[in-house]
Amino acid sequence: HMEEIDYHWKCQLQGYSVYINPASTIYHLGGETLSYNSPYKTYLNHRNSLLLLLTNYNISNSIKFLFPRLLMELISTTKDLLSLRFLHSLAQLRAIGWIIIHPQIISNRRAVIKKIRKVSDEELLENTIFSKSIVYQYFINNKKEYSSL
Repeated sequence: HMEEIDYHWKCQLQGYSVYINPASTIYHLGGETLSYNSPYKTYLNHRNSLLLLLTNYNISNSIKFLFPRLLMELISTTKDLLSLRFLHSLAQLRAIGWIIIHPQIISNRRAVIKKIRKVSDEELLENTIFSKSIVYQYFINNKKEYSSL
């Protein structure tokens, strides 16, 4: 639920390099802890993703990226509603609610990042972070594999 993304992001903020090995094969028992159909899994993924956005970027980038992200949250919540996945819609709203009522946790995490940060957002955005919308690439351009990006 975003732990590995958070770990690698923090490594990069500290100046470490993170590599992939495209020739490797990873066997992952997805859904072992929580079923893919679990509303709680939906909640954790949305909450933790928002938490990373609000804590790992500097404040100006957090705000800049928050508004498009909230629009995507609205679209995703609406899609779940129209698909009659009411508990998943509610889970996404709960995730946003958690973010709203826990500013101290966000502030504390931001303080930790500030202490460990050695690499600026600008450097990461220019050299490391994918500059296009993964959502757009996946749903509109039908790019379903990493190698096609």
